[in-house]
Amino acid sequence: MTESTSAAFGRIFISYRRDDAAYPAGWLFDLLVDRFGASQVFKDVNSIQLGDDFVEVITAAVSSCVVLLAVIGDRWLDATDEDGRRRLDDPQDFVRLEIETALNRNVRVIPILVEGARMPRSLQLPASLEKLAHKQALEVSPSRFSSDTADLLRVLDSSLAAFPPPRLEVIDVTDETYSTEVVERSRIVPVVVQFWTDWCSPKQVGPVLKKLFEEATGKWILARVDADRNPIITNALKVQSVPTVVAIVNGHTIEQFIGDMPEPQIRQWLETIMKGAQRPEVRQGH
Repeated sequence: MTESTSAAFGRIFISYRRDDAAYPAGWLFDLLVDRFGASQVFKDVNSIQLGDDFVEVITAAVSSCVVLLAVIGDRWLDATDEDGRRRLDDPQDFVRLEIETALNRNVRVIPILVEGARMPRSLQLPASLEKLAHKQALEVSPSRFSSDTADLLRVLDSSLAAFPPPRLEVIDVTDETYSTEVVERSRIVPVVVQFWTDWCSPKQVGPVLKKLFEEATGKWILARVDADRNPIITNALKVQSVPTVVAIVNGHTIEQFIGDMPEPQIRQWLETIMKGAQRPEVRQGH
């Protein structure tokens, strides 16, 4: 994915249709920003910068979130496009893509029912969204907004606490910390692991990775492993020489390269990783 000037994606994603629930989604966004901070909440109008690719940013943001709030108004289910076709039946419909992506990677999805909407039944949804009908929903009314959202805030507090935000400094990982620092964090965003040793200091890959990591502002995590001092990780990932760089998504290796590479090639490799991390089969660890 082309790097965006947007800040790191929020861990709470608000999915909604502008012509169905724009006002309730706006109220919800303001409430969550006040509680968790603007950097923790993603809502398209507020979170996408001019010049960003809308589809790429939305897909990457959903892939990186911890909780998706599906705001459902009374026109959400039957909304149609300019040709009179139901939007949810279009595989490229943005709302459908957002919720599909979240369901595929086992993100907590919370339906938020507004304006008297009822929870859709599974038979009313595309097959890829049938799981949505089984989710416990929250009804929110303007007259009871504070009390209705109190339970939601408690659930979000718990969900975010279970998944700490990505660290914005390079992590030095050991055999003992690999599970928590790499495997668990890779369930939220990709983790790039650089293997090195005291006797082999790469001239290009280390500084370039650090530079690109700082540019990414949390979209992926950079970890370093001393191959000589951490044989368990080194052997488990079948590292035979240094430098070796491995990309971990959802606890699994999806790509790697060996040796020094110039910045343009490393940048292209990272773009491939970010795109690959969005595929459902990768997010589910298949």
